[in-house]
Amino acid sequence: MRTLMKFGIVLVVLAMVTSNAIAGDNDYIGPNPGSWNVAANWSSGNVPSYGDGDKVRLDDDDHVIIDVGPIAGASEVEMRGDSILEVGTATVKVRFDIKKDLEMSDGGSSDDTTLIVVNGDVTVGDQSKDLAEDGDIHVIVAAGASLTFEDGVYFGDSNDGTNSVYVLDIAGDFAVEGDRLEHRGGHLIVNQTDGSFTVEKTSRLSSDDDSQATFNISGGTVELDKIELGEKDDGVKSPFTYSLAVNLSGDGTWDGGGEELKDQDDGQIVNIDVTGNGTFITKDLNINDDDGEINITMDSGLVDIEDDVDMNAGDISITGGEFEVSDDFELGGDGVATITASGAADVHIDDLIMGDDSALTVDGVRVDLDSLVEMGDDAIVDILLGGELVDKDADDQEDWDDLNDLIADGQITTSEAGMVIVSDYGVSHDDSFTMKPAILAQVDISPGGCPNPLRVNLRGSGVLPVAIVGTEDLDVLDVDVDTVTLEGVPALRGKTSDVSTAGEEECANLGPDGTLDLGLKFKREDVLLALEESIGDLSLLPNRAEITVTLLAETIDGLPVWGQDTFVILNRGAIKRKK
Repeated sequence: MRTLMKFGIVLVVLAMVTSNAIAGDNDYIGPNPGSWNVAANWSSGNVPSYGDGDKVRLDDDDHVIIDVGPIAGASEVEMRGDSILEVGTATVKVRFDIKKDLEMSDGGSSDDTTLIVVNGDVTVGDQSKDLAEDGDIHVIVAAGASLTFEDGVYFGDSNDGTNSVYVLDIAGDFAVEGDRLEHRGGHLIVNQTDGSFTVEKTSRLSSDDDSQATFNISGGTVELDKIELGEKDDGVKSPFTYSLAVNLSGDGTWDGGGEELKDQDDGQIVNIDVTGNGTFITKDLNINDDDGEINITMDSGLVDIEDDVDMNAGDISITGGEFEVSDDFELGGDGVATITASGAADVHIDDLIMGDDSALTVDGVRVDLDSLVEMGDDAIVDILLGGELVDKDADDQEDWDDLNDLIADGQITTSEAGMVIVSDYGVSHDDSFTMKPAILAQVDISPGGCPNPLRVNLRGSGVLPVAIVGTEDLDVLDVDVDTVTLEGVPALRGKTSDVSTAGEEECANLGPDGTLDLGLKFKREDVLLALEESIGDLSLLPNRAEITVTLLAETIDGLPVWGQDTFVILNRGAIKRKK
């Protein structure tokens, strides 16, 4: 465990070491627990010192406490069996200048060694390669204490220690400087409750098949400058499954430090879970090789990808909190990728590019896209009742037509209401399109009569009666009268009464059915002008032509309402305008 003994801190010149011993092993032979500072506790009869060139060895059940400082370390430190090295009944500064390796649990898979920094600052000043090649380790850094590795730290060694478990419980500060953090084999578990966990250079998480790293962050900050999953690409791919799990809760923060999290090989898996006030920030999140997956679950907190997401496969479930991607999001590659946004989620994605078979489900929330760039074969956007998809870049007729083609093809759809409303550009959300399902309403023009004649040669100040019929699916008392329009013409007024029968398929003429309806009045001439604006000169239509008109509204709770009925055009003689 060459990682644990790299304790590099400014050290006051050692005053406790009195003699230079001949370089060699210096085994701990004292009581357990016992003091590092007692010469009689060591086989050489001397307190270990870096200047002596001693190789310190702790073996089965040895428990050594460094309780007085300052103190030098040793040229090599080897921990085996179930040994424990503890720093701190007093606040001390300890520096270990490890000439070779700090080795923890290097003797066999049954080893379970522990390093505890209770109080003070510990620095490991030289190499920490191949820490815990075989066997389990436990590192504890208490609140207010610090552990620093000045030349990187490796957990395990390639092809060794596959079943080892490396547990780091961090409430103080844990830092890796100079070289990278590398995980090679076994399961690395970081439990962060406070303080900081920082790596200033690349974190390379690469290992044998089925190895994994888990970060449980309930407080403090984990800041990893750059993260690579899998072996560095040397031109020969060697796919294996490596999984990185980041579990954020409380006030825990994962900060990618402005760098990327990416795969270097096939088969890498990233699982992110955010609850409480947890925060996950990274620059790029790119897991797009064969069999790679990104899975994100969040019910609160923040996920902020400051640049691209390239996601081959996996599932993203957002039921609360804020989810933001500031550049391209490529959803789906060779695998199936899904996003589901629901609950109280706040979702913003810059440019969404959907691969084959990918899916976005918008359930009762608003999802903002700067642009829906592309949808592959069998890709689908499903907008459920109360959901809203806003395409902010859709600001001209070509964009309008493209989105309506996707709706017509069933790629943008709703599985609840059977209809999607697309707000025309310039109408809402700063020249964007809004796509959302509507509650289907039964609309009855001129209630009690059928068919519904519309004389286009007679203009004037008359009103056109229209009813929204009360049904099991729509209580008209829930409709906000101020939002009702017929072909874009707002209603003059409205009141509830029973004027029509629900459920008639074609021509409503049965009159009241015992259920309240919403009777509305529209200015007749304004409706004619609106129809001419969208259809053209009505007088050129053949007599008794049928025109379908659309009524739009919202409920008091803001849910859209949509319905249609049909006019029969009566087109005789020159247009007459009443004064």
